[in-house]
Amino acid sequence: MSAPLFTLPNSQQPADSSTSTSNILLVVVTHANLAILFGYSEVVLVIPFASASMCSQYSSFNANSIGLMQPTSCIPGTYNDITTVGPCKLCPTGTKNSGYSTISSCTACNSSSFCPLGSIADIPLSSVNNISQALAYPESPDSIIFDDILIQAMFSIGSTPSCILVSPLFWTVIVIAMALLLLSIVGILQLVRWGGKHRAVIVRIFRQTDLIGEGTLWMGGLMSFGIIVLVCFAYVFSNSFVYLYPIEKTNSVPFACDTTMRNAKFSTSLQLLATPRNQEEAPIFSLLDSQQFTLEVNFVQTLFNCSSLTIQQIIGVNLIQLPWLNCSYGEQIPATQTVSLTLPAHQMTLNFILGGPYYIGGAYVCLRGSSAASTGSIHFRQVLSFCQMFYTDNQTLAQATQINIQLTKVINRTTGLSPSDTTKYTGIWIPTFTIEAINDELVYFQQGSYLRYLTNVTTFQVTFVETPFFIKNTQDPIARQGEIIFHNVLFTIVALEIFGLVFLIVKLTMAPVFWFIVAKIQKKMSNRVGVVEDNNDAPIDAGQNLEAAQKNTTAQPGVELNRLFLR
Repeated sequence: MSAPLFTLPNSQQPADSSTSTSNILLVVVTHANLAILFGYSEVVLVIPFASASMCSQYSSFNANSIGLMQPTSCIPGTYNDITTVGPCKLCPTGTKNSGYSTISSCTACNSSSFCPLGSIADIPLSSVNNISQALAYPESPDSIIFDDILIQAMFSIGSTPSCILVSPLFWTVIVIAMALLLLSIVGILQLVRWGGKHRAVIVRIFRQTDLIGEGTLWMGGLMSFGIIVLVCFAYVFSNSFVYLYPIEKTNSVPFACDTTMRNAKFSTSLQLLATPRNQEEAPIFSLLDSQQFTLEVNFVQTLFNCSSLTIQQIIGVNLIQLPWLNCSYGEQIPATQTVSLTLPAHQMTLNFILGGPYYIGGAYVCLRGSSAASTGSIHFRQVLSFCQMFYTDNQTLAQATQINIQLTKVINRTTGLSPSDTTKYTGIWIPTFTIEAINDELVYFQQGSYLRYLTNVTTFQVTFVETPFFIKNTQDPIARQGEIIFHNVLFTIVALEIFGLVFLIVKLTMAPVFWFIVAKIQKKMSNRVGVVEDNNDAPIDAGQNLEAAQKNTTAQPGVELNRLFLR
């Protein structure tokens, strides 16, 4: 047996009480009317066939016990495209009927509108945006050891021009390159006869700046400028890094390609509320427990108004009626009933009961609470602002919708940067939700869509519960000021040792090769000079002059050049 298309009476076509419990004796159908004779009350109900865009609705019985329904326009959100004695049908998803004109079909909604089944008006999606304060807590960086962070910042060069320009290693290489250029100039001065005086001045100056050989090597003085540049960058970086805490009050660090670098490490834990709390943490829990919630429920795409609304709190087997703070229709959101009330507790169950032949496209539920702080602002309770839209695209809300909202405490603990700084706590409630029933689609599919038009009462139930656990987030500095100063001293010593080691390797391996090449060049130059002098001087002294020149040139590179360049 198939399900009926509709029943009489129904939510859109209610009848007098005399027809609700009486037996039907006779049904007469004509080309224009449907007449029903009721036995016990001996009354006749005449239902005319309503044309498209109309619906026959009950008026009253006359003196002859005859009740005549009158065709009237379909209620907003519904339409009728045929001649029938039944109710109007809901507008399909994506269409609407405002009810201000007699139409046999619904009109299309805007593409950017919230327009579910049974819509009345265009409602911008932006007016029912979900709002959540639940954010992913940051994770600690890959390295939480300051030595690693400092070395990475000092000895890395990025691939982009901006990263290269802020790299300490880049500027250190520039300074060393300038030192090598100056070294070449000194070498040239050594090869010319008039350069000895200038070279001596340069050597004397750079020997005074020698940090590697402790004032004994003038080439060490050249390399020391690279050390000074690198160490200065390290000091400036460290001074900026120490104040990159906490993350809520910091800017980017200079001389680092990673602009997200912070002097902070994080940890998250889940703890039971039954765990005893110490004296330092207790005030933040008290602030959260004392926060007063304001609940705002927006019944979207509906014709229900405030006169048809009743709010009840379920306490055991009792129902307590609650007053609302504000109630309006269409003032904040078109075709929407908005009601707000102060919740007397954090854990409770509320029933919103709405009477009438209307439907609800969705419920936009918001939970709000004010901020507060303890004395000294060590403990701070954040503002609560949560909104969630509950709906199904191709259905209206169920005749009995049940929403469960779970409240979880989130405590953020920020330790001080120095031992004298106090540890600060911030807390906030994070609501999450589960839905037990939001539409009756399965009921209509199995038992028939005529059930949609039977009830005159819609119930929206909201239950608030607190989870038995809380989330504790902790933020600590990676390094404090004293630790950073100590590691900078170590870095300075290590930098000196590294440059000294490099200088020693160059001196023992590369320098002999260099001096050997220089000696060969000078020997060839001396030979050429000897030949020229041999041609210009007397023949008797030629052999003696050539022998003296060869002795001088062979003795000078091995001893004299080492003395001039390395000492």
